[in-house]
Amino acid sequence: MLHNALKFLIKDTAIYGIAGAITKFIALFSVPIVARVLTKDEFGTLNTIIAITVVFSGFITLGQDSSVARWFFDKDKSDKEYKVKVVSTGFLLQLTATVIFAIVFFFFHGRIGTLIFKEDYNLIHYWEYYIFALPGGAFLLFSNNVFKWTFQRNKYLFLTLGNSISTILLTLVFILVYDMGIFGAIIAPVISVNLFSVISLVMNRNYIKLTNNFDKELIIQMLKYGLPFSLIAIVAALLPSMDRLFLIRYVNMDVIGEYSVSLKIASLLMLITGAFQISFGPYAYSIWKKPEAPKVLSELFTIYLGVLLVIGTTMTVFGKIGIQLFAGEQYVKSILVLPFILLAYAIRGLNQFSTIGINWSKKSYFNVFSILIQLAVLLVFNFLLTEKFKIFGAAGALLISNLVYVIFTFIISNMYYKIKIDITKSLVIISLAVTVHSIVLFDFYYNSSFLTIAKFATLIVYYFILYFIILNRDQRLSVALKVQSVMKLK
Repeated sequence: MLHNALKFLIKDTAIYGIAGAITKFIALFSVPIVARVLTKDEFGTLNTIIAITVVFSGFITLGQDSSVARWFFDKDKSDKEYKVKVVSTGFLLQLTATVIFAIVFFFFHGRIGTLIFKEDYNLIHYWEYYIFALPGGAFLLFSNNVFKWTFQRNKYLFLTLGNSISTILLTLVFILVYDMGIFGAIIAPVISVNLFSVISLVMNRNYIKLTNNFDKELIIQMLKYGLPFSLIAIVAALLPSMDRLFLIRYVNMDVIGEYSVSLKIASLLMLITGAFQISFGPYAYSIWKKPEAPKVLSELFTIYLGVLLVIGTTMTVFGKIGIQLFAGEQYVKSILVLPFILLAYAIRGLNQFSTIGINWSKKSYFNVFSILIQLAVLLVFNFLLTEKFKIFGAAGALLISNLVYVIFTFIISNMYYKIKIDITKSLVIISLAVTVHSIVLFDFYYNSSFLTIAKFATLIVYYFILYFIILNRDQRLSVALKVQSVMKLK
């Protein structure tokens, strides 16, 4: 069964991962230009505004992405008419929330901006423009979720790649041709995402029928189920934005610009976790009643953890080259904080496994409770670390809070659906990753040829050790036979 699980997940992860990889590649393609056209101060401003604005998206979605997904496959109600009712109900709730949000923002945007950005009117000015990307982003996400759950991959890919390409092209035109600077970089995604949200709703028209689909009981059920996820979305968006909220009070925008480059490079790891999340959800829902499912999920966890940390350590080892290539020599200090962020992202990516029992139990309030615990931990450690250690403190707080969240949710989740994790293997995998990251940092500080050789040698050793830790004897034999088969064909 593990073989079939891997085959299915690898296929779907590859499809969505390729889309994400292309999207991220397109975005990274613009980084060398944007980072060089804008000052470090402007680059930091741009990324701060984008990160903080995302926090408000939960007020529009109302968790209906989760509600639609949950009710879409509810029991034996698989007929098209029922699915249309579910999608239409979710859309109606999200549309209502958008109208309410627009009214509140119209009257109180000044006060909200002042509270968030500590009377930095430059940040407030640009934020008031970028906030208009929220409605389009919410409805584009809504349509893409429907296409994902109905396995309409072509439409999903078209919208995802189309919006990314449009955003980058508009950005380059605005900052290079029209010399609009940071304003051009802000307004480009606003135009693109709203355009593609309209296109997505037109493409999704067969599932959105607002007439004769009003079901009061279904509305109450989906709203009740979705609101905790809405809070989760708000807090989840706030978590990676919290560092900027603290840093704008303790460092200048030049430093935040360097920090933002590390975040952008580390976000490549999110390609894997994001693509895996898309394919893992439907697969886990389909097998978790089978008796062998817990064992399969446990083995998948170990493999997944190893893959994430191998990618992260490889990115750190080659991080300095990547930073110089994509952002320029002036951002090279970003390598110092990169390992902390990569580890934080890798650990957070494990939440697909750590929350499976909570989802199985349908007790979504545990998700709310867990993420509030993480928020509390993040706040405490930001207060303790950020003022003294600046960007290292912010990154460290993120890493600690992610670790607490995954451990806590695993404890709760196993009360309802037990997955026995191999703790020894997991600790060995993590310890080796920390070792590789540490050597990279020492190499940057001391600029030693010995350490330069050591970091590459240690990375290669790490590959081999993980190969023997993750795979059992039969699996290694299977891999060896496949490699031999490929070599004979050549």
